[in-house]
Amino acid sequence: ELDGLKLPEAIHKLNPSEFPTLSRSRKACRKGYVLLNGSTGRCIHKVQNGDIITLQERCIANYGPNVKVNPQLPFPYEIKILYECDDLALVFKPEGPPTTTPGGTGSYVVNVKTALTSFITPPSPDRACLRVPLHVHRLDAPTSGILCVAKTKPALINLQRAFAQRKVTKIYTAIVLGRPAQSHGFINSPIPMKIKGEKVMRQASSEYKILQEITLIPSNQNTEHNPLVL
Repeated sequence: ELDGLKLPEAIHKLNPSEFPTLSRSRKACRKGYVLLNGSTGRCIHKVQNGDIITLQERCIANYGPNVKVNPQLPFPYEIKILYECDDLALVFKPEGPPTTTPGGTGSYVVNVKTALTSFITPPSPDRACLRVPLHVHRLDAPTSGILCVAKTKPALINLQRAFAQRKVTKIYTAIVLGRPAQSHGFINSPIPMKIKGEKVMRQASSEYKILQEITLIPSNQNTEHNPLVL
């Protein structure tokens, strides 16, 4: 009865508990989770009698993703695991690689999202585990710091809700040239964001505090000294 059906329709009929809707099965095919006769199955592929349909499951860590590596950004680069349990992991993102690949830059950019699968241990099989670990927030490419990663569906939902409700406090340390007018204060200014493809301004508030100040003495002693502030 599956002969001639497209692959999403076939897996929807074969496993309605895992793929209750055609939308879910199409998404699995687009993400490369479904194999048809050992090759990556696509939504346009049709199933024939005797075909073998396989679901890819992430079962071990330290495997290399199927991506083209940018020679200027060798893979795998080091991602330190600061904390890890069956539900989540806290990792240290290095400076340089982007958290995700921006649109239009091509698949050759090995981002942190791709690299996570080579460093994070999968959760126990009895957990509601995600097929791959997913970052809950992002850090800019030049920024290094702690990245929160979900390993199970409940952890992903709860962590995303915590970030959306602003229950998470983010602390950044930066080196700046020059001295702020005040050693401690707040910056209240809207920042641009894209929501459903449209650019909107969202109100943001940042608290800052000077931790350390260093005066740089130039070679020309008659030139005004420049403070370096942390």
